[in-house]
Amino acid sequence: MRPRFENLYDPLGLMPELQADRVRLDPSKATAKGLELSADRTTGAWNWWASYTWSKVTDRIDDRDVPRSWDQRHAAQGGFAWHNEVWNFSVAASVHTGWPKTSLSLVEAGLDSDGEPVFDAVPGPRNQSRHPTFSSVDARLSRRFKVPRGSLLAFIEISNLFNRKNVCCLDWDLEEDAAGNETLEFSEDYWLPLLPAIGVLWEF
Repeated sequence: MRPRFENLYDPLGLMPELQADRVRLDPSKATAKGLELSADRTTGAWNWWASYTWSKVTDRIDDRDVPRSWDQRHAAQGGFAWHNEVWNFSVAASVHTGWPKTSLSLVEAGLDSDGEPVFDAVPGPRNQSRHPTFSSVDARLSRRFKVPRGSLLAFIEISNLFNRKNVCCLDWDLEEDAAGNETLEFSEDYWLPLLPAIGVLWEF
């Protein structure tokens, strides 16, 4: 196993190397195992598909098996599509167990020059708990046009059709309570919201 670097709380940072939660992981070994069941059927202009996956991916770190950051114990996908010579319409849905997350807590590290306690923010056991379940529905509609040279395919896609808030990250802040004591507060950040996209493909 080769060492690698990850961000504990925000994997979507534009410059992850500069974030304070960047850590080096040096597992002694890793294990991946799973089982997948899938089915599909086509009837005329219609077809559908579905699959279920059970999987487990861990790293051995400090003599403890730790879930990988993208470990998802249960995952299911499915969808359907309709098409003819000109139009194509499809809908796909996916749901999986929330990805692992790591807690954070304040630990007293001593006293400053004024005798006030100094605290360090210390991560808890790596990937010990999980984010909520992830789910998304995506849709796509396309139409093909004949042109003098080749063909044009115009399409519109909508990701996360129902605008579900899927948690991706934790944002931690240091706050003071009513008694003046320092506490850690966190807010949740999310994967992309409802996102439309349009495009044209010219094939010749």
